[in-house]
Amino acid sequence: MKAGTGLLLALLVMSATQVAAQEGVPDPTFATAGRSEFVPIESGARAIVFNAIKPLPDGSLLAVGYIDYALPLPLAEPKTRIAIAKLTVNGAPDVTYGNAPEYPGMMLFGDINLGSRMQEARSIAVLADGSAVVGGILDSWLFGGFTLRLDSSGVPVDGYGDAGMSLLPFQVTDLDVDSRGRVVVAGKSRGEQPASHGVVARIDGTTGNLDATFGGDGVVDLLEFAADGSVLNHLGGLQAIAVTAQDDVVVGGFQEGDAFQVQYSLAKFVDGEFDASFAEGGWWRFVPAWPHAYVPDGLADIAITSGGDIVLAGQYTDDANNTFPMLGRLSAEGVPQPEFGETEYPGFRRLDVRAGFGYQRPTALALQNDGKILYTAMAVADGQVSDFVVGRVDAQGAPDASFGIGGVSIIGMPTSSEFAHAQGISLQAGRPVVVGANGRRADPESPMFTRAVVVRLSTDRVFAAGFDPLE
Repeated sequence: MKAGTGLLLALLVMSATQVAAQEGVPDPTFATAGRSEFVPIESGARAIVFNAIKPLPDGSLLAVGYIDYALPLPLAEPKTRIAIAKLTVNGAPDVTYGNAPEYPGMMLFGDINLGSRMQEARSIAVLADGSAVVGGILDSWLFGGFTLRLDSSGVPVDGYGDAGMSLLPFQVTDLDVDSRGRVVVAGKSRGEQPASHGVVARIDGTTGNLDATFGGDGVVDLLEFAADGSVLNHLGGLQAIAVTAQDDVVVGGFQEGDAFQVQYSLAKFVDGEFDASFAEGGWWRFVPAWPHAYVPDGLADIAITSGGDIVLAGQYTDDANNTFPMLGRLSAEGVPQPEFGETEYPGFRRLDVRAGFGYQRPTALALQNDGKILYTAMAVADGQVSDFVVGRVDAQGAPDASFGIGGVSIIGMPTSSEFAHAQGISLQAGRPVVVGANGRRADPESPMFTRAVVVRLSTDRVFAAGFDPLE
């Protein structure tokens, strides 16, 4: 018995070591070699793109994005429509889901707003009963948006807005759901001065109507005012939202300051009002203290830890005009955490995710239960093929050497690939699941078609959990 027990322990240790050594590579048990694709049909569309993904309570996955029916170049003009796909636990399209026989597992929507060329799902939140709320945009110029409520079978919910769809006069770039089932959204609104500004809103999760108890009429506009009360012409927008355990709302994005300098924009709301105890009176516009920092697009995503800290992902440009990702960690009061990041600049960690790639932009965040932080990023360079980039840092912001190579995993695509951009990330029973798009041609003379891609990565399942519910 002792010999048998010793052999079992040795096998378990060896197995755990093998799994740990392979963290961050495509999981061979998912779809085909770790990757699932939704391919546009040449006669009907030129692109399918997923922007976000979330697991359902049973372990299956919902991905949201768009399908593009635009004409090929040189006549191309976007005509994108909402696309939602369901995958089984291990990555196959769920053939019981959807309304388009040519795309098994996919639900496609027609015109939800006549005249809008771009109708695109950007974010998704899943509720405990398996229902979901999806948010998105209607044209970049008209600045419209929507939330869509789906039941657990994927059918739009009657009684929520108009046949499950609630149209809004501003873009919805991200959303979340609080403990009372209320939908909170962040986005961007078009105006005259400034031409755009950030918007936060709360929506009744049953009716789809704006919740007037939030900000007085359901909407808070992030506008800056001069001493005389006039609105300053500072462009702004929000790109991320997260709800705390107390149902406080945190949003992030960008805000133009004086002299056209873009700043990170971070705000916190309690009961629909700015949290006066947070940072600079509830709304903090800032640029990090490190030299030559310029913020081109602000914050891309935010997340809340189990202890209430706020994790940030943004980008900055150095004095050589190269753009890199930045991660940050703040307390619930908006104070940079000194144990996180760089000694010289507490609370922030600058990253170079792919050496030689001069444009690197983070796209999404996910937090592991052990405190480690996952992020996705785009990395672009002249003459180089972009691939999915996924990174992981520890709770102090240091790249995690057990993940990928030096904390970064480059997920390559087929040799015919021309680009691949990771757009979103979530955790499925502890395993990172990444979504995005991959553009490729059948041959050099053929038009390029962009397919939606879902990749699941391996992780240390032995030590992360006592068992694997996916097995």
